[in-house]
Amino acid sequence: MDTAARLVEDATDDAPLGVVAVRALCDFAARTGDLDLRFTPSPSGSEGVEGHGEVTSRRAAGYQREVPLAMVCMGLRVQGRADGWDPDARRVEEIKTHRGDVALIAPNRRALHRAQAMVYGHILCQQLGLPGLEIALVYFNIDTQTETPLPQWHDAAELRTHFEDLCTRYAGWARAERAHRLARDAALRELAFPFPYLYDETQSVARAYGAVCTPDFFGYNNRLELQYRGRLDASGRNPAPPDAPRELFAAMQAIADSGQGPRQQQASIGCSIKWRGA
Repeated sequence: MDTAARLVEDATDDAPLGVVAVRALCDFAARTGDLDLRFTPSPSGSEGVEGHGEVTSRRAAGYQREVPLAMVCMGLRVQGRADGWDPDARRVEEIKTHRGDVALIAPNRRALHRAQAMVYGHILCQQLGLPGLEIALVYFNIDTQTETPLPQWHDAAELRTHFEDLCTRYAGWARAERAHRLARDAALRELAFPFPYLYDETQSVARAYGAVCTPDFFGYNNRLELQYRGRLDASGRNPAPPDAPRELFAAMQAIADSGQGPRQQQASIGCSIKWRGA
């Protein structure tokens, strides 16, 4: 489940402030210390998936993998998947792959990992009526294939306090964000744009066009033939100089006049599109 795409999804009937993934909640509300949270060197995505599979394959019968969990708190629907749950041992596992000496993983990084596991632990305690459970960070070295488990027992009251503290911090921002979006949408409705536009909520239009980044421009002539697939102007990470050519404007003017776009076109540059469900 990809949780890095958006901080908050649309509201649901039981969660007026929206849906937030456990990872996003903790990234927002539990992060402390150094902002550089990278592993060095870090495994690739595929190596991480393989590592998770190796660890969970070693567990006994009855062990549950990728357990979907969700709970509503303070107008937020918090949801995610616990890496592993052993109901007999009452143990939640948060599995992280790494290279090198596990002692080099920074304390604030470990705390962030534990914060995620504690959210899953709280939800399980609430749903199963448990007085507490064990939470284990399991660091798996993909080179040596060795596990370093860091277990710790947490009672239900401690987990609840931790969870509600995270939600309190996040909900304050979510309320401000919701108010901003409502004000933005109201202002947009009053603008009466003199051209057609589309809010591509499902991303189906972007997929149909083959868009890859934002912004991505598609200039068509009156025969619906694609004539321009270039950039706005020379702007990149830094603004274009004041005298930079208006490349998109000039291209569309040429298409309007002749039906053809310019021969030389520079590809658009921007953030890659974060596809839902990817």
